[in-house]
Amino acid sequence: MRIQKKLRICLLLLPLILLFGEQAEAQYFNFGKNRVNYGNHVWSFIQSKHFDVYYYEGGAYLARFTAEAAEDAYNQIAKDFNHDISDRITIMVYQSHNDFAVNNAAPLPDNAEGIGGVTELYKNRVIMPFTGDYADYRRLIHHELTHAVVNDMFYGGSIQNVIQNRIQLNIPLWFNEGIAEYQAQGWDTNSDMYVREAILTNQLARIEQLDGYFAYRGGQSVWDYISEQYGREKIGEIMQKLRLTRSVESAFKQATGLSLKELSERWQSSLKKVYWPEVAIREDLNDTGKLLISREKGFLYTSAAEISPQGDQMVFISTRDGLFDVFLARTSDGKVIRRLANGQDNNRFESLKILSPGIAWNASGTHIALPTKSKANDVIQVMDVKTRSTKEYHIPGIDAIISIAWHPQKDVLAVSATRDAQSDIYLLDMKTGDVNNLTNDIFSDMEPEWSPDGSFLIFHSDRGTHTRVATQQVENFNMMGHNYAQNDLYKLIPGQPDLVRITTDEKWDEKSPVFGNDPNLLAFISDRNGIPNLYVKNLSTGDEQPLTNVITGITQASLSADGKKVILNSLEKGTPSIYLLKDPFTRMKSKESLVPNVWAQRVTQTVDPRTPALAMVDKDLIQANPFLRDATDGKPFPYKSDRPGNIFSRIKTSIGNPSDIRSVPENTSPVPNKPDSGNKPVPTSGTTTSNTPVIATAKPDTTNYGGKRVDFRNYVFNNSFDTANKDRLPEDLNRFDPTDNVDSTGAYRDKKYKLKFTTDLINGAAGYSTLYGVQGNTTFAFSDVTGDHQLVLATNLMVDLRNSDYLLAYTYLPKRMDWTMIGYHNANIIALSDNTEYGYSYYRYRSFGGGVQASYPIDKFRRIDGTMSLASLRQTNISYFNVPVEIRSYLYPSVSFQKDVTVDGYTFPVSGYRYGLSFQGSPFSFGSDKKIRFGTILGDFRYYKSLMSRYYTLALRLSGGHSFGKTPQLFYTAGTGSYWINRRFDSQNSFPILDVADFELALPVMPLRGFDVTNQYGSTFGLLNAEFRFPLIAALLPGPIPVIPLYNIQGVAFVDAGSIWGGRNEKNPQFNLWKTDATGSRVFDDLRASAGLGIRIIALGYPIQLDWAWPYTGQGFEKSRFLVSLGLDF
Repeated sequence: MRIQKKLRICLLLLPLILLFGEQAEAQYFNFGKNRVNYGNHVWSFIQSKHFDVYYYEGGAYLARFTAEAAEDAYNQIAKDFNHDISDRITIMVYQSHNDFAVNNAAPLPDNAEGIGGVTELYKNRVIMPFTGDYADYRRLIHHELTHAVVNDMFYGGSIQNVIQNRIQLNIPLWFNEGIAEYQAQGWDTNSDMYVREAILTNQLARIEQLDGYFAYRGGQSVWDYISEQYGREKIGEIMQKLRLTRSVESAFKQATGLSLKELSERWQSSLKKVYWPEVAIREDLNDTGKLLISREKGFLYTSAAEISPQGDQMVFISTRDGLFDVFLARTSDGKVIRRLANGQDNNRFESLKILSPGIAWNASGTHIALPTKSKANDVIQVMDVKTRSTKEYHIPGIDAIISIAWHPQKDVLAVSATRDAQSDIYLLDMKTGDVNNLTNDIFSDMEPEWSPDGSFLIFHSDRGTHTRVATQQVENFNMMGHNYAQNDLYKLIPGQPDLVRITTDEKWDEKSPVFGNDPNLLAFISDRNGIPNLYVKNLSTGDEQPLTNVITGITQASLSADGKKVILNSLEKGTPSIYLLKDPFTRMKSKESLVPNVWAQRVTQTVDPRTPALAMVDKDLIQANPFLRDATDGKPFPYKSDRPGNIFSRIKTSIGNPSDIRSVPENTSPVPNKPDSGNKPVPTSGTTTSNTPVIATAKPDTTNYGGKRVDFRNYVFNNSFDTANKDRLPEDLNRFDPTDNVDSTGAYRDKKYKLKFTTDLINGAAGYSTLYGVQGNTTFAFSDVTGDHQLVLATNLMVDLRNSDYLLAYTYLPKRMDWTMIGYHNANIIALSDNTEYGYSYYRYRSFGGGVQASYPIDKFRRIDGTMSLASLRQTNISYFNVPVEIRSYLYPSVSFQKDVTVDGYTFPVSGYRYGLSFQGSPFSFGSDKKIRFGTILGDFRYYKSLMSRYYTLALRLSGGHSFGKTPQLFYTAGTGSYWINRRFDSQNSFPILDVADFELALPVMPLRGFDVTNQYGSTFGLLNAEFRFPLIAALLPGPIPVIPLYNIQGVAFVDAGSIWGGRNEKNPQFNLWKTDATGSRVFDDLRASAGLGIRIIALGYPIQLDWAWPYTGQGFEKSRFLVSLGLDF
């Protein structure tokens, strides 16, 4: 995926970050959660024709799989898009999601559990983790590679190219994620379930409004419709039209003849004709079961539901306020008994497994076991559900834990966990700590379930016919030639080397095995009729029967020990929810009762006349509907291993029977045999079946033009054609012809990573400073492939270097402690009042020096930062050259501690708290008679509370500081909390520089709205801020879809109160609350207080704040003051 919202915000705020980094320190602390690198990876890479695949120790096998999968995926993408990439693409492979979440190449959000991969635009790198499932990993490679090709095609493959060429094309999320999903897997059962439920509940938005998760599923459906209605070649036509018109609307209009609105209407109409007829023959879980947990009850997303053995309670993972927590609830009515664990805000539960059913109960129903990330590793937390006390268990050497099953009679856990390129079933004895790997082979073994007597395990796997465990290893098994897309159930008896294969379906998956009280009755989920339903298999007789015939689908199931209650995860109005179904084994149905839906018909082409949508519609209407037409055309939809771009599909095609090859339509684009394909034919998309591969062939030196094949062998081309080719070919051939990349056997050769900096960004930007007004600079940013080494040069170079600003910073990030080395020079010319004939003089202030900063993350939430810098400041009177230059040079160390357990909103935290404490000062100075000696203590505490919903937030902040010593540090009021554009300086106190050192050391105190800059100054301050933040438009509209440009305008009501006193402020050495004014009224003396209202909006690339503040005197409010500023709220 692409982290659209976060990336969008970062790009919008980039000019501010670059220009105002120094002023941003006025917030005193660099809050935010930490990405902790617990390991120190040693990187290597391999090179295929188009890709450089980077991996670290233990990842060589995955790298080879990735290279092969990427080349196959690229062949399909390039053919569909009619585009060849202009440069090699880098792919970085992480062996676990934990390592991926803290990568430095494309930093992810704080809570990245739901992010499967990312393609960034600085270097067009694809970065992704292996999570134990080869089929899903292959899909992820294809999905992210599609983004990389789109980046290359429309943006030139880098942000630098976007800026340099002023590319303003904004590809919508539904377009980008939809095409990536469609390229990766065509259509699939999960997407069919989401879209079907959305159609039946009238929740599916128009194409232009598809957002969030439906940007993926809905967008995928749009491309499925286009491919089936117009032919797959229409994808490339739309892409080429978009490249020319730079408008999504125009591209679709020119390619299809329809506007997006018209296309949306036809798309949804076709879907309704497919799904609406299903209502009559399917069960609605709201009728047959009981809805326990849903969005309407305040749960935004729910997963991993597990019923207690006694059937009276259940645990599940869900979110109410942005963080995922573990809840205990009654199964009778879904009422929450207690929150068992606050996830994602403490060391024991840094991350929860929200995408897999990973929780297990002990037999007595007193404890649960669940996998979590805790610091460096995945661990198992065993919790008493009454006291919430926990005990932690480890499995040495693993990368990640997927799911857990608790033995019904012993304190033994069966654990599905990954290590390097494989996922296995482990046994963990909780009493002794002994660990035994039961399967220990290359295959993906998941979701173990104990039989009621504990004598054997059932799990699902992609191993196919390989039923002897611990034999197929990375050293002797080629996963690229195995059909890893199919999942079946297997029986494992601990201690025995051979498994028993329970299911043998060739097209559909069987997953989520569960038992009641009968060891012969195994319930499981299968999508064999196109909808995930609950089935039961008699292990003694082999008979299978469906238990449900739901219209939506079931994603997870959990049975009570007596088999009388089952809780099911399913969709309710687009949200994963929990249902209770009683006496499931009494609901056995005949196999024939589960009529295949249209999606199943598309895959199998069985043409079951009972399928409602087909039975109710005559032949002419079937032909008019692309989905119904595809279900009856006799050509099975390429699914799973038959997907174009799938390695196994290519292998099957290459050994196919030539007599099975069908003719290719004359207007099909030819696919040349690539040099690296071994002259193997490449299958065309959309027409390949599992048994009859379709091969597009063309004579050498021919191509298709206007539907006719043209032979160019006898043509004589213009000299400019030869010249152009001479100019272009050497670069192209060198780029995609890596040297020394394979050994004598043709195997990829491992190469050690070497540090090399390449450009991330060269950009000029303008901004604004509260003190110095409009500013600008040029920034040069460089980094290596891993992002572990970063180099930044920023300057506003002028003719005279003394008047220029320049900064050089190098950051070293591969280890746990981050290091930054900085050298800088800052200069500003300021007019200050003095006793000269004009009443003021111009002074040039220069600050230059360097330093080292170290940042040590204690864990994800706590951090210690330390700096040591050496600075020199010079004040030169450029109005009167006979005035001596004032110089201050000093050593400036600092240390700070920060903790952050907040939940991010769109531009500010919406819940949680954060705080920081710091000590800084100067113990030593030199080069001047006026020595700098001071120490400063700063504190900042912030608290956020969601009210009613995440739309409304109460934000509180308490900050303070005290500086002491011979030359204490200066604090001054600075108005709004950001970059104040229409700022005013206090007429009496003027600029906040009392000494040369204040040019660099003076710190602003803000927000204190309604008061001028330097209205107060001193060496001690206290500040209290309270804000109520609310949406001005979003709350008035249904749903989370931004349907209008100003959708995210925010409002704020605020109160500020604070004061600064003491130190070098001789007028105000002590704090006095009250005084008597000229009228005899008792009013505030040193206290400054105000209240007001504000508007927040991001426009033209900047976050804009508009505030109306009314200063309060203690007797009443003064006239309002209007403030315009740039930046974000605290």
